Amino acid sequence: MRRSVRFLVAVLVLAVLAAGCGGDSGEDSSSTTAPETSPATTSAPGSDPRTPGQLAADRAAAEEAVLTLADFPPGWTAEPDTDETSPEEEAAGERFAACLGVDEALVGGGARAGARATSDDFEDEDNNSVQSTVTMVFSRERALQQLETFRKPEAGACFEAFVDAAIEYSIRNPGPGQTTPPELTFGDTRVDVLRPAGLNTDSVGYRARVPLTVGDESADAIFDIILALKGRAGITMIFIGIGGPFPSALETSLTNKVIDRAPAA
Repeated sequence: MRRSVRFLVAVLVLAVLAAGCGGDSGEDSSSTTAPETSPATTSAPGSDPRTPGQLAADRAAAEEAVLTLADFPPGWTAEPDTDETSPEEEAAGERFAACLGVDEALVGGGARAGARATSDDFEDEDNNSVQSTVTMVFSRERALQQLETFRKPEAGACFEAFVDAAIEYSIRNPGPGQTTPPELTFGDTRVDVLRPAGLNTDSVGYRARVPLTVGDESADAIFDIILALKGRAGITMIFIGIGGPFPSALETSLTNKVIDRAPAA
């Protein structure tokens, strides 16, 4: 079951990041990866109104804000995030934007993210998982525009179709070094609006339930997507629980840790 859960978590994290807040430049963008000694991975665009110095400062601010293992109670472990955005995932982000009826630059991280940091992947013994991403957008107005995109009434249905397509694609095309667990099957995703309570900034959230079966065992994978905005910092939090939601108090606490570290200006 644990191997199957790890495969599912990788799929869901990629799906959410591909459709999350953070796109802010054109199709001519390229991506770079931070050195292995860095606590997070970043991507920089080939075209952006910021100077190289401003981009570097924004990347540093994003890296300072994302979750680290020190933010968690005892018993949690961390693995470096090694997933890269494929052309297929970029295309899926474009379809997600089309579903919402907005410019594709308003959604998605990937190569279009100007100054983005992604945390390690964190997990406990109960199969709860967490990942955080912070993107410094080039203007507050642009960041507000992105957040409002995810408040559109059709966003939930777009997420449902997007996650189902991401799962189907990942089953057919597992990543390097991965194999699709042969006993793992999925049902249709259901997405509901999530109203995060107790957060220290403006936010919007969704809760997705993905039925999964592994041999004779069945459970719902429940993942909460929280998109928050502080200043120019677009924050994407992904919380995944198997068989039940991620603990709500810890979800709020971890989200506020990232919010509080993100720059206000």
